[in-house]
Amino acid sequence: MRKKKRYGWLYILVLMTTMISCEKLEVPTEEKSQSTEAGKDTIPVPITPSETHVPLSESLDSLSDENLIEYVEYYGSTEETAYSVHDALFIVPQYLDLYGAIGYPDCYIGGFIVGFIPTNNISRTIFSSGDVATNIVLVDSIGETDYHNCMPVQLTTSSKNKKAIREALNLSAHPENIGTYVILHGEITKYMGTFGLKNVDHAIIYTK
Repeated sequence: MRKKKRYGWLYILVLMTTMISCEKLEVPTEEKSQSTEAGKDTIPVPITPSETHVPLSESLDSLSDENLIEYVEYYGSTEETAYSVHDALFIVPQYLDLYGAIGYPDCYIGGFIVGFIPTNNISRTIFSSGDVATNIVLVDSIGETDYHNCMPVQLTTSSKNKKAIREALNLSAHPENIGTYVILHGEITKYMGTFGLKNVDHAIIYTK
């Protein structure tokens, strides 16, 4: 478990984030529940953004190395402090470059499902439902159509719980998932020509 550093100003910013009214549905996930069962009851209800949510890190793109490390190690480690899509695309990669790493496992990311990718590149994102079940695309704000601000999420069937997540999230089986807010746990790494989320083993779905 990564060490979380709590800073007063970060806590205040989190509390100021606008909340929306929604209902939480957690997809049963064997692997995740076994590894975090002891601390599960202590995780607060996640703070979810509104449709006009601006990521807290929007003004932190030019962090010093020291502040970058503090920021990345504070956010993303729990459901409550899930990275925004912006964080995952632009802040975490700076951290990976600093350490020469190719991936960052054990991360939570929150965003709205807006589409899927039919080929192997984020630039081909289709902002609607479709017949592809192998991936979805997340954004910070509903209505976003710039693929540069989109994060691809791989959906696999490599284990029982990952198959359950794929069945619950994919837009082929569930076109109604368009516009749904989710918090996912997995690994930030290169995917579809950008940074994406792979090895997703835990999902929380917020009904609209």
